[in-house]
Amino acid sequence: MSIAAAQRFRRQVEASPALQAEVAKYLELGEIDFVALAAIAARHGVTLTPNEARLLADAADLK
Repeated sequence: MSIAAAQRFRRQVEASPALQAEVAKYLELGEIDFVALAAIAARHGVTLTPNEARLLADAADLK
């Protein structure tokens, strides 16, 4: 994953209410499903490992 790719995915999420809703499902209940977030990113053209998704969430202060 490149920082640019992760930032691109974050911008995609910020710009799309539908994508925000999809991501939000995996941020609820006090535990983040990083495998699911990585899969969502892949469907939107960004390759992330679950660990990279965790790092992205940490950077966005989602935890």
